[in-house]
Amino acid sequence: MFSSTKKLDPNLKFLLASSSMKEYRILIQYRNFPDSISKKIHYYRGNIIRKIESCNIICAQLRAKSIHLLLEYPEVKYICLDQYFFLCGMSIPTANKVRISHKLSLYGRGIGVGIIDSGVYPHRDLTYPFNRIITFVDLINELPYPYDDNGHGTCTCGIISGNGSSSNKIYTGVAPESTIHCFKAFDKLGKGYASDVLFALEELINISDQYNIKVICLPFESLNYNKFIFILFDLLLKTTIDKNKRDSLNLYALKINANEFNYDNLEEQLVDPMIDYAISRKVKKQYSNRPGSLSKKARTKFKEYSKNDGELGELLLFCFLESQLKAPKILSKLELKTTSGLYVNGADGVHFLKLEDGNYQLIFGESKMYVDIKKLLIMH
Repeated sequence: MFSSTKKLDPNLKFLLASSSMKEYRILIQYRNFPDSISKKIHYYRGNIIRKIESCNIICAQLRAKSIHLLLEYPEVKYICLDQYFFLCGMSIPTANKVRISHKLSLYGRGIGVGIIDSGVYPHRDLTYPFNRIITFVDLINELPYPYDDNGHGTCTCGIISGNGSSSNKIYTGVAPESTIHCFKAFDKLGKGYASDVLFALEELINISDQYNIKVICLPFESLNYNKFIFILFDLLLKTTIDKNKRDSLNLYALKINANEFNYDNLEEQLVDPMIDYAISRKVKKQYSNRPGSLSKKARTKFKEYSKNDGELGELLLFCFLESQLKAPKILSKLELKTTSGLYVNGADGVHFLKLEDGNYQLIFGESKMYVDIKKLLIMH
């Protein structure tokens, strides 16, 4: 007899043991046969709220006894409490201290923007001279028309797509000709369930080709870390990347811990790649009997920390090309250096990529490091 408790989220397990609630809104991850699981949920007098098929997830409301019975079913992989997310309290540009330069000619013509927020009010800046609110789905109250009982979503839509028609173009958004595809997943208090957000994200991905949705805005945060739920978001985002593999832009960010970037984790992750990037295969072979010296030799290739304004970017580029694009290094600029102060012109690295059709490509990588994104926006 296997232990079904391993399939139960620790927080949910604690709540079930305390009998603190009559019913629990949960996420059920299944292996196969979702229809069979759905029938069991109905048999146990539960209520199915959402299905997120890309993640093999069923969101349902069940009593404690029914949850324990469902755990015994082999096709149930994991059961987790459906947690709350909360809308960010500050506007996006203010929170990131970013100001958009007026020199940028960004209009968003023909581009759809997906927004998962508290809804959107049909403001003149979004509806005149024609209505650019193309999609509105209310997951909270199921109303058929666009509205916003919090205000956060309308603010977000204005920052992105407002055309300034009510202010004589004084206050315009980043892409004033883009169309809006809004899912209301957050209530008037600014909180929403993870299942609603996941469902909205899946739906936006499904309609992205139809409406040319190239940007999806997720302006919310989690007050606690739930590894299982964040893995579900990774699965959905991977689906998006795979769907648009030939024409995609991947954005990466450092992990955040207690509202601060986790630089320690980045340092740990870069120790081994630093050797592979900075040292040639020939030199590594010479040090095969004393591998401990390779790290020291690799460090001597880099310029002094206080004067190094670009080589970290080269190392990050190498990591992205090898780990994400699966393109092994042929040659790096850094391995050609004989001293830390020597500057080498040209591409930062040359990599070799095997394509899906069996052909091959040479990739010449180039990285740039910017301390302040505002300077980058002004430059362009």
